[in-house]
Amino acid sequence: MFSKSFPLTLWAALCFLLISPQPSSASIVVNGTRVVYPGNDKEVTVKLSNVGQAPMLVQSWIDTGDSDAKPEKFACPLFLRRPLTASIPIKARRYA
Repeated sequence: MFSKSFPLTLWAALCFLLISPQPSSASIVVNGTRVVYPGNDKEVTVKLSNVGQAPMLVQSWIDTGDSDAKPEKFACPLFLRRPLTASIPIKARRYA
């Protein structure tokens, strides 16, 4: 019924589907890609806006840029007040 190359073709099609780009939602707009922290200030505020129509979850973290570093071994004098937060549509919020 099927040719001998059918399993190979099916396997190749499955691999192609797994590595093809998947749709994503980019409704969160950040008011900049870098934050300059003045030494005499106690906190820095970053503005996030949800320009979409659905609520979104925002996860944030601080790291050194080393993708191999383990989070438990990372030492940083800074911390995030809300590492995971929900953002309501069409509203701008400031996160300190």
